[in-house]
Amino acid sequence: MSGLDFSALTDDQLVELVRECCREAVRRSPAASAAIERMMLDEAEKVRVAQAATATEAAAARARERMRIANEAAAAERARQDAATAGERAAAARRAAEREAEAAQRRLAAEMALLRRVASEIGRQPAEISILHIRTRYGRRVMVNAGSDRFTRDHLVDYNADTRQISTKASLVTKKPDLIRIAAEIATHCAIDTFLVGASYPWHSSQETR
Repeated sequence: MSGLDFSALTDDQLVELVRECCREAVRRSPAASAAIERMMLDEAEKVRVAQAATATEAAAARARERMRIANEAAAAERARQDAATAGERAAAARRAAEREAEAAQRRLAAEMALLRRVASEIGRQPAEISILHIRTRYGRRVMVNAGSDRFTRDHLVDYNADTRQISTKASLVTKKPDLIRIAAEIATHCAIDTFLVGASYPWHSSQETR
């Protein structure tokens, strides 16, 4: 009986058919009447369950759509913020690089000025000397050497910052007071293990690079 086709009936005709079926069941017997009542209740429950499932699915679909819209909005906001701050980050990086470059230039200028000062005091060219500030078993020492050999034992100037004693080449003995003052400044302002090699600096004057 499940293959019956009621598609040709209008809504009103379909309702009237059901009504007549109910009346016929009542006329036939109490058993038929009870059976059709149970059938109608079962069918009504099926319709209710189907409608509830449809409503639940529709609500879930709406929730998914709201979530999708919210996620897209959040992603768009993040992209907007990233775009807004990208320029600021790039500008900050440029400023940091500029500050570092300026600091490097100041360090270079200070080191070259120190080499010039020491070289002038001992009658040498800046490119011909090196300055070393180290801690040894004899104390903290500032050494001025000819050339770039860090480990040479032949020092033009050797100042002990702990004892404030200085030894120099014989030709520099008369300059000891000035050399002590300069060496003490180096010991105060230059970090331990500072090693300045004059030949590695960009001297522009041919007299300084001789």
